[in-house]
Amino acid sequence: MDLDSMYNIEQELQAEIHKRDLLTASVDDMKKRILTMENGIGGHYGEDSEWKVRYHTQVELNHQLQKQADKLNRKLTSIATRSTDPDTKDNGFQDLLNKMDSMSEEDIEKLISKLQNDNESRVSELRDYEWRLEQEVKVSIASLFTSQIKRQSSLQKCGDLKQAPPWSHSKLPPS
Repeated sequence: MDLDSMYNIEQELQAEIHKRDLLTASVDDMKKRILTMENGIGGHYGEDSEWKVRYHTQVELNHQLQKQADKLNRKLTSIATRSTDPDTKDNGFQDLLNKMDSMSEEDIEKLISKLQNDNESRVSELRDYEWRLEQEVKVSIASLFTSQIKRQSSLQKCGDLKQAPPWSHSKLPPS
């Protein structure tokens, strides 16, 4: 071997060592980023996130709605008990029936019309709440899927690095 070929081999070796050093630095940087991301996912990341606020708001709303449902069930039970028990002293349903007996037919029709309008208003309000809830669920699901896809994509990229490191295909001898 002559001096020129030795010099060329040494130059190639220096270039390969430089490439290896760059790849090692890149891998170390990626490992730091992965650790930062993993700590962010499992740690304090997103403590004040929008989803956490939405979750707690929804839990509070559910609690209030449950209280209202329980209160209405108690009232309904009370009304049903009073209407079936003729011995009760405070029979509001019976009083209403007695008042209706003394009302004119026109007044009864007005009362029925008012009650129907109130009922339609409540039904409309209920449908509006159902629609809003459905829209919120759709947005939540779409956002959840998007974040899961992004997370899977980033984990897959990280997994690809672990499975086949970029230097495994180089022509460097094992160190």
